[in-house]
Amino acid sequence: MDTHTKRVEQYRGNYFDVVQEISGRIERENMKNARLAKQIQAKKDQANVFANKGGGMRLVAKHMRERAEALAEEKIEVRKEDKTIRAFAIPNQPELSGQIIKIHAFTVIRNHQPVRRKTDLSLKKGQRLLLKGPNGIGKSTLLESIANGVGEQAVIAAGTRVGYYRQDFSMLNFQDSVRDSLFAVSDLKDEQMIRSVAAGFLITSEIINNKKPWAKAHGFLIRLEAPFGRL
Repeated sequence: MDTHTKRVEQYRGNYFDVVQEISGRIERENMKNARLAKQIQAKKDQANVFANKGGGMRLVAKHMRERAEALAEEKIEVRKEDKTIRAFAIPNQPELSGQIIKIHAFTVIRNHQPVRRKTDLSLKKGQRLLLKGPNGIGKSTLLESIANGVGEQAVIAAGTRVGYYRQDFSMLNFQDSVRDSLFAVSDLKDEQMIRSVAAGFLITSEIINNKKPWAKAHGFLIRLEAPFGRL
């Protein structure tokens, strides 16, 4: 989806193939416009020369100007780069060390029935755990229970701050605006700082006061899924 022309573009290949093709297209468009700009200026210069000679040369000058105008219409609008969000980092806890979480057991859904499985899994700082499986097997439920400290299937080290965000938006207040949500999760209640952070996520002043989770911007719908602050 080209956010500037509001059109869907189709490409073949993977992401990197598409990036390379778009880059090549932009380069070709810039080269064509540069070539046309040179020809247009040449025609205008010739038109000025012939116009100063007077007589029948004025007609030639007129044709030169018309040709310059025709060349100007051949110039194409160069494809604009899609905007990307500003680089950001989620704060961690440098004081933490050793085992962060210990998982003793977990529950999965088999044939619509919960099945408890034992395990012996521990994670240290810097390690990651990938939960993989079909929809409805209980991945999100497991993560939520760990984050909320529900049950005895997992133990999180004391002093660890846990960040969790539900994928169904149920943790959001749908009566809040984008600005309200940002203020709610920010340690510093500063209007300028809030707007600066919002701008980093392509949330402009025109939409920051819109209700979320959907905010209409430039004919498209964007979703606010990355609140900031202490996690």
